[in-house]
Parts: sequence; C-alpha cells; structure tokens
Amino acid sequence: MWRSTAGVGVIGLALSFAAKDTVGNIISGIVIIIDRPFKEGDWVSIGNMDATVTEIRLRTTVLTTFNNETVVVPNQQISQERIINYTLTPKIRVKIPIGIAYKENISQARIALLETIKDDDRILSNPSPIVIVAGLGDSSVNLQLRFWIENSDDQYGFIYEYTEKCKVALDKAGIEIPYPHLQLFLEKTEGIKLLATVSSTDALNEKSQ
Repeated sequence: MWRSTAGVGVIGLALSFAAKDTVGNIISGIVIIIDRPFKEGDWVSIGNMDATVTEIRLRTTVLTTFNNETVVVPNQQISQERIINYTLTPKIRVKIPIGIAYKENISQARIALLETIKDDDRILSNPSPIVIVAGLGDSSVNLQLRFWIENSDDQYGFIYEYTEKCKVALDKAGIEIPYPHLQLFLEKTEGIKLLATVSSTDALNEKSQ
C-alpha cells in the first residue's frame, strides 16, 4: 500500500512539472502572438541560431535553418532568449575581420582592403565603407573591413566572398597575414648552463669522430 501511494505521488509530481512546462509554453506563445517580435517568414536570430520562422504555434515555434533543418523550439525557451529580427531592419553592416603582421603598414593595408569593394554596386556608399583597427592580438594587428548592404539575407554570402577577396588583396600587396606563433625565453639558470655545456661537449665529440 505504501509503495502504491509513493508511486502515485511520483507520477503526480511528474505530471505537475509537465503541466507547469505546458502552461509556461502556452503563456509564452500568447505573449509572442501579442507582442509580435517576429512573424512567419521572418529571418531571425534566436540565441546562437539564425533561421526563418516557419510556423508559430501555441506551445512551440517552428524554425528552418539555412541548412534546411527543421527546429521546433518551446515558446518558453524563445521568450528567454535574445531575439534579433533581421526582416524588420533589412539594411545591415557587414564586418570582415582579418589580421596583418605587426611589421606591416596599417595605412597600406587599409587601402588594399578598401580597393576590394571599389566597384561593387551591391555595397552602399552611405555610410561609407571603412577599415578599423579592431584590436591588437598576440600575433597580429586585427583589422576589420566594414560596409553596409541593403538586404540582411545576403550578409553571409558577403562575408565568405570578401574574406577571400581580402586575403587575395593583401597577398597581392605583399602584406603578411601572420599565423599564431610562440616565443620562448629561457632564464640563465644553472640547469640551462649545464645543458649547454653538455650539448657543446657532445658536438665536439661528434666532430672529432
């Protein structure tokens, strides 16, 4: 009898949690329908995922990714995520990051990068395209080519295209794009001196043989 009562209690607890999630998803779905942060057909970014809104249901929202994957997300989860609706503001700034070696001239690199977009009518002239120094990395001066396009749906195509164009332009200009490297500095300890002495002795013995 006790086991039976305990089993019923566990089942009741599980059902209560399930009901809580269901109610939370329905309430969130109603909020989404009323607030309309997006509508069916909009291209959005929810959390770390970019997708098109396929269907808005009461408990869930159906999304379709660029790889044509169907993703069903509980509305309560969506309500807790940051939502970017690209369809509401189609004009967008594209950022192309690329690094150059510290020994290179930033002004020359800037000219080479801006030259890549000179005759591209798809890129807006206002605001003007620019190249900024976005940061100083361990092995490179991190530049960023920035320009605006009319349709946010095209941003990834531009990123892929101009990443390659920037690489080609810097190569043509003779500007080095460095790869990560590591410098080691050894202190002059007794152990290092001993190793150096042993290495020198071994080298002399090899020459004498």
